[in-house]
Amino acid sequence: MLTEKAENLKAKNLFYVFVNLREHNSPEYFVIPSEIVVEYVTRTYSQMLKEGCSASTPRKLPNPYGKDLLLEEFKNKWDFLDY
Repeated sequence: MLTEKAENLKAKNLFYVFVNLREHNSPEYFVIPSEIVVEYVTRTYSQMLKEGCSASTPRKLPNPYGKDLLLEEFKNKWDFLDY
């Protein structure tokens, strides 16, 4: 869940790491640049508002394994953090 502040929190050196804690397997890590997360959250939240959610509704990422955001390209991308 992200707040309204997250919609503006982006920088070239800021990344989000999402972790899929799978029950019987090792965790999966997805390293995603903040610019991509901000664009995605803003777009999906705008869609939620159009569908009738109130402006105070928390910004929840829809199913991260859905078709909107293809996470596989960010899986274990720790090299993004090498500056």
